[in-house]
Amino acid sequence: MAQSEGEGPPAEAASAPAVAKPAGASLMSLLFHDAPGRWPAMPPLRWQGSLTFEERLTSNSFGKTSQSMEYARLATSTYIREPWIAQVTANLGLLTQQERVTSDNPDVAPSTSQRGVAVTGGGMLSVFPRSRFPFTATFDNTDSRTSGDVVASDYVSRLLALRQTYRTPLGDQIYTGSLERSTLISDSFGRDTVTALNGTMNRTLPTHVIDVLGAIAENRRSATDDGARTMRLSGHDNWRPNDTTTLDSLASFSLIDALNSGNRDRFLQLNTFGTWRPSEDSPFFVTGGGRYADTAFDSGGQSVSVRTLSTNAAVTYALTERANVFGAMNLARVQSNESSAFLTTQVLGANYTSAPYHFGGFDYSWSTSANGSNQTSTAGTSQRTLLGQLGHQVSRGFRISDAVQLSANMNETGSVFRQSDVGVSHTLQHSAGVSLNVTPNPASSALVSATVGDSRTEGANPSSFQIANVQTSGNLQLGVFSLLSANLTVQAVRQRNRLEDNNERTSVMRSGNVTYHHRRLFRVRSLRFVATAQFNDVQLESRLLGDINAPHDQYTRFFESRLEYTIGRLDFRLGTRIAQTDGRTDRQLFFRVNRDFGLY
Repeated sequence: MAQSEGEGPPAEAASAPAVAKPAGASLMSLLFHDAPGRWPAMPPLRWQGSLTFEERLTSNSFGKTSQSMEYARLATSTYIREPWIAQVTANLGLLTQQERVTSDNPDVAPSTSQRGVAVTGGGMLSVFPRSRFPFTATFDNTDSRTSGDVVASDYVSRLLALRQTYRTPLGDQIYTGSLERSTLISDSFGRDTVTALNGTMNRTLPTHVIDVLGAIAENRRSATDDGARTMRLSGHDNWRPNDTTTLDSLASFSLIDALNSGNRDRFLQLNTFGTWRPSEDSPFFVTGGGRYADTAFDSGGQSVSVRTLSTNAAVTYALTERANVFGAMNLARVQSNESSAFLTTQVLGANYTSAPYHFGGFDYSWSTSANGSNQTSTAGTSQRTLLGQLGHQVSRGFRISDAVQLSANMNETGSVFRQSDVGVSHTLQHSAGVSLNVTPNPASSALVSATVGDSRTEGANPSSFQIANVQTSGNLQLGVFSLLSANLTVQAVRQRNRLEDNNERTSVMRSGNVTYHHRRLFRVRSLRFVATAQFNDVQLESRLLGDINAPHDQYTRFFESRLEYTIGRLDFRLGTRIAQTDGRTDRQLFFRVNRDFGLY
């Protein structure tokens, strides 16, 4: 029978299955926005780039080095589907360099000339960046010559980092884990690689706050075929059941294994410390705790270990607001490779601090204290000590103007210390300090302080100790366009022990930096002058201990002055540098031109 007009399609046709989507359609819908009736739309792509030219002339005790560098860099940023799903950044750079080395002694090191090409680049993928469980993966391949900063030796840096964080819905638990690998490659020191695995946990309970940290790191250096393997694990618990009771507990373990040398340091400790008082206004205050420590040193096949187990308790009673009496007891067992001993210590004492006296703008107060102790040991030794102290101090503040304030203080303390097995020692200590606080305007504040101290001991343990310390910190707006910032410490120490053939030791340490910045030199718009000085007498092998961000070489002294001029996106730099490291002084003259372009 013929189908009548107006009827629907046959049943078989009506129930025919829909055409299947291509296998990659779901992936395409994830990466791109759906646009009905049109091709899927890509997320917006933001990009920027730069072109750089730099000329350097460096001279040191080995000769002169001239470097010409051209660097081109392109970076882009976008997201996948939505910004809260995943964000992506990437960059690519090309560096060309011509280096000419002129030796001062051609017989030892001939003059050379070479060209080189290097590729830099990297990127970052951030998945669910605004969620409770963001994940970040980073890869970065950079060349120190493109940074515009001076380094002890040119190197390539490669960094790979994976980081995962998780936070519970209530926010009372936070977990993080990361795997990082940093490699520095240089013709001067070879390959320096640090691999670090870190994990942390923080949990907050009604009466507890718990923190756990674990880290494993390894550093390997190809030039010296050595390195170090470190391991750290710690847990901290703060328990506060009420306003008058606290208990802090700490467990930590650390291991430093020097590769290919046989040296190993291991340290384990369990420590707890608590405080309690019957009420907030009670004159009684009780403290106590316990500690277990296990330390071992292995060097050259020889091992030294020390184990200590101790417990202590102390009670303080406030007679008045300014007078206290106290008593304490400590029990300890100390065991080493060759001996073992059980020690007990008891201490009784009192202290008093007077109320401040005010006269003529000066503040004066005095204090005194005395205590005695008794120590016994199963090793057959015992010791009793008596200590008495009397001191006074005076201070004065001077208001020079609304923006400048000066304060000064002086202290003097005398003490008598008697040891049953040594004798009596008399110590006289003096200290003085002055500080200048300058706040010329709300945007400026600077502090300069200087302190000196002297301690001299006569009697059973004759010795002397002197210290001088100068510190500067803050930002000082010298004018409309000039700024001086500083964070510098200079400290000198001299000590002498007369029992050791009158041996005297003197040391001076400098650390910090000072920077002067003028934003409009000679009243020329966009012409800037920057001068920087850095000092670092303390050299820490942070990279050897697993710090991936630490440099391989550190300068002990660094001075730089430069002129900067900007026209739109065109930036010029002309300057000089003087850097000292490992007894070598590098003097450098550089000129740099950089042109930025792009959308961000």
